[in-house]
Amino acid sequence: MVVTRRGTATIFDVAARSGVSASTVSRHLRGEPVRASAEIDRAIEDLAFRPSPLAQSLKSGRTGSIALVVPDVTNPFFAAVVRGAEGACAREGYTVILSNTDESADREARVLEQLLGRVDGVILAPANEEDENPRRVAEAGVPLVFIDREVTRDGVVTFDTVLVDNRGGARAAVRHLVGLGHVELAIIAGPATSTPGRERLEGFQEAIDHAGLVLRPEHLEFGAFQTREGYQAMLRLMGSATPPTAVFVANNRLQLEQLGVPEAAELEAGRLVGLVLRPLGRGVCRSPCLARSPSWASTITSSRTCSRRP
Repeated sequence: MVVTRRGTATIFDVAARSGVSASTVSRHLRGEPVRASAEIDRAIEDLAFRPSPLAQSLKSGRTGSIALVVPDVTNPFFAAVVRGAEGACAREGYTVILSNTDESADREARVLEQLLGRVDGVILAPANEEDENPRRVAEAGVPLVFIDREVTRDGVVTFDTVLVDNRGGARAAVRHLVGLGHVELAIIAGPATSTPGRERLEGFQEAIDHAGLVLRPEHLEFGAFQTREGYQAMLRLMGSATPPTAVFVANNRLQLEQLGVPEAAELEAGRLVGLVLRPLGRGVCRSPCLARSPSWASTITSSRTCSRRP
């Protein structure tokens, strides 16, 4: 007779209670057909047996975890990505391990090294589109998917990637502003070395050309995806000899503080009358600051796109 406290039973206790071997119990737990399956289920219930996740992962080679590595967990865009990823993973029986890199390739390298062997896959928004960290993950045999940023080699996408339609969103923003009658448009773009910054600027310029307008050199501002840089960029635009009447801000982090710039710059009434924030992925939550945006601020929603490596 097997005597054990409820909740402390082992696979050997279940085997003894049901009259089979431990290997038979193990196969049953993996969903394989075995003899005495009813007796095993009854023993599991009687003993309140709970399989050890560590033991299961050692046997199966699977951890049941997916790593999600992002450059800035405080960015509302990535917060929405985390929520969506957790929901999708939960439906498939996976948990998410979240890591933040602070846009640092060195920190990203350390995080990825620590995660190898502990996760079944990695979802990564790379800190640097030119670093070798993702390739090391792939070489270790861990499935890897990029989000928000794309890595190419000789013009070819090297990893499965999920992106928003950056160009389409920027074009929609320009059409919106042109439709309101604006001809002096400016853009606060993100870094040209990043996929979102580069593609949103390209889409903006394409739409400007299509509308027969000219983008003045002084109406083009670049900045890292940080709030302070957006504020300073807006001050420079408003202080230029020919200030724009409308601005496309290519990232929600760039716009967090600059919404108050018209007051800070002491602009006369009506001088800045149009503002469009960055293109947002469909279903992605808008920045909380939009709840207190002035009436001339608006957002453009764009669709998501995916690319699969050859």
